[in-house]
Amino acid sequence: MALEQLHKVVARPVSLSDAAAVQDNSAGITNALITAETPLGVLGGSVAAVKTDGTYGPCTGAGELAAGLFGIDAAGEPFESNRPKDHGKITLVSGGFHSVDMYEVRNELDNADLTYTAADLLYVSARGLLTSDSTATANGGNAVALVEQGAAELGEPIVIKLLA
Repeated sequence: MALEQLHKVVARPVSLSDAAAVQDNSAGITNALITAETPLGVLGGSVAAVKTDGTYGPCTGAGELAAGLFGIDAAGEPFESNRPKDHGKITLVSGGFHSVDMYEVRNELDNADLTYTAADLLYVSARGLLTSDSTATANGGNAVALVEQGAAELGEPIVIKLLA
């Protein structure tokens, strides 16, 4: 599970971009949470942005603005027969409190480990994942969430409050 919705304000289906459906999550920043079993495509709990064609994909560029979090992976849930990458729709959640277990564990320069403690502001990494690295430039370098409950160990969920 990548995202557990603890209290949601809005959850709606949006069109998933073709590239977002099959993106390689292993490129770029080292992340011990991403393994060979990590599916291709956007991950549940990653930050979404509206692309120039009106579809949604990961918020990875400095000029892109966060629109919320993807509620499930592009591969969908194991019990689903109608996966987002097959039918082109994915759940977008905005506002509220969420438990996220997929986030960056290294900074943008990939030279230091990150921690997540209560009251930390969260930003968007170059991969489109939440990060406590304030030097991240996606979403214009603006914070998108606040940590409500941190992670004691790597890979444990963090509870966040989305700021928008």
